[in-house]
Amino acid sequence: MKLWQKDRQTLPNGTERIGVWRPVPVDEVKLGRKERLRNVQRLKAGETTFAIVRGFPDSHARDPFVYECDRLYKLGRVEVDPDGTEYAVVERVVSIREFLNRGATEITASGLATLLASLGAPVVLTKNNKPDAEKNYRARTGHPGDMLNGYWNGQPAAVEPGAAFALHLIERNQEIWLGDYLGAIEEEGSSRFSLIVGNAQRFHVTDLDFKTPIQQRLKEALKQAGAVTYSYIDPSHWDGCDENHADRTPEGPAYKMAQVKQRLHQRAFRAAVFLRHGKACVVTGCDVEELLEAAHLDGSRWQEGENTAQHGIPLRVDIHRAYDKGLLTLDQSHRIMYLDPSLEPQYGQYRQQ
Repeated sequence: MKLWQKDRQTLPNGTERIGVWRPVPVDEVKLGRKERLRNVQRLKAGETTFAIVRGFPDSHARDPFVYECDRLYKLGRVEVDPDGTEYAVVERVVSIREFLNRGATEITASGLATLLASLGAPVVLTKNNKPDAEKNYRARTGHPGDMLNGYWNGQPAAVEPGAAFALHLIERNQEIWLGDYLGAIEEEGSSRFSLIVGNAQRFHVTDLDFKTPIQQRLKEALKQAGAVTYSYIDPSHWDGCDENHADRTPEGPAYKMAQVKQRLHQRAFRAAVFLRHGKACVVTGCDVEELLEAAHLDGSRWQEGENTAQHGIPLRVDIHRAYDKGLLTLDQSHRIMYLDPSLEPQYGQYRQQ
């Protein structure tokens, strides 16, 4: 929301608040006022809301229409005075950097190097060099968690959809996006493409500074030379791990990165397995996608990079649980070889599938 310095108040108890709405005749609620009213209603409904304030004395210039350039205000509850004027209580002041990185997972440059080196699949890399192009990395409508990364000339040639990751670097914001590479779509009315990034995760690299000698290995990976649209990272050829992470406690960064890596692998592995075997359980024939999972074959070690299609099969959720717990085993043709006696009444029928 865009608010005014002149509407700020500090109450005797120290509470700071800013005016967000003054009663006006219904016929005066037009254009900007309608937008303000909608924003106030969202705030009252509990939506996270930030405000930028304009007007001297806190602005960097005396022009009353100049906005403060170094902070925003996170707004909380709305208070209504006897005259009907509504004020939003300021929960806290937020720096521009903090605002840009809200919702991101914090990670160090060393932690990022460790994560990239342990992905176990190739990475296609894009870079944002212009602030006005940030909007080109956007949510994919109708696909929660997916992002579109565009608009690029051509498609990545060195990676396969469902078998790679996609990384987008915004160096000036100390920010990267990382997710599953699911392919590319041609933008309507143009010859440009947007990458489909599944299960996209945003990271704020707290100490990212490519001028630092210790980060040169990371710089070489993320800022490869040449005027190319896409560059690539092959983790199997790059030992970017920081051995200092080995002694971290389970609650520390090493544990968090393991969780992130597992989440990033799951979707790419699922896509690759379904592409190879089809979207049907190999035991029951169930083809309801919502009930299917990609199961690692017994003996596969996903932590060591065994996450390709040949390392998994599609199984119905309940069959997957039984398989992981050793209650049933499968032969090389994915037929039931052993079935725990307790499961015979429910699953014996699938022996001949």
